[in-house]
Amino acid sequence: MKTQKDALKQAEQYIYEAYCSFTPAQRVSFFAMLYDRFSEGYDSHMEETGHYRAIRRCLQFAMPYLRTPILDITAGTGEPLTYALDFMDVSLGLGRGPLDMLVPRFAPYEASLSHAAFANEISERMLGKARMKLAGMGVGFISNNAYELPKELKGKFNTVLCAQTFHLVSDDDKTLLVRSMRDALAPGGIAIVLEEDPFRITQSVYIESLSLFLRAIVRPIKYQEKLWVYFTNDGFTKLEDSAVSPIDSEHAMRLHIFQNIAQP
Repeated sequence: MKTQKDALKQAEQYIYEAYCSFTPAQRVSFFAMLYDRFSEGYDSHMEETGHYRAIRRCLQFAMPYLRTPILDITAGTGEPLTYALDFMDVSLGLGRGPLDMLVPRFAPYEASLSHAAFANEISERMLGKARMKLAGMGVGFISNNAYELPKELKGKFNTVLCAQTFHLVSDDDKTLLVRSMRDALAPGGIAIVLEEDPFRITQSVYIESLSLFLRAIVRPIKYQEKLWVYFTNDGFTKLEDSAVSPIDSEHAMRLHIFQNIAQP
């Protein structure tokens, strides 16, 4: 007799097979729809489960590497970008600019963008939350497929931030995301990645309606040290991956920092 657990496993398999049949653009549309639905409870879920606290602590270690213009390529409701900009304000307020503790491989690129930072998010409802959260902070808001940024944004950023994304996308899409981050960066620019180690779906009342879909489609990197392979295979060198902050007793948030060494 088929148990409820068996039925759930079968449902997850059907969802995964359907998801794998999508094109990359269709997978992006799927996530836009999923996170539109999740948008109302997303911040509460991330706060109550300790994810935001862990992200904030990790980003403190990234402060010496932050320099504008910044692109948060999968911005969500804007919380990680808020932390990054807050930390930069503190650094500048203390009289030491970003990168005082880092000798860059290349000189910082002087971009001619109209904003100090951009938040890119495919879910319009999540982006709406980010607009409210980041109002008055010199941030521009865009809604592009993270794998296919418009040409006018390519090579324009000194920092690209990507939080809580790689575990959600397929292995092929991980490669596309790394290449898009590289293309967005100026030579010598910094990619800052935050990922759970190991990944687990932390239950809360806000995620109940989505947990079946997430369990079916997430494909985390099994061993976090392998994340660097995606980057070093595509024009990056690894700088840091040592900052770890507990989320709960079972897993933690890890900070990875890479530098773009690809020639334009």
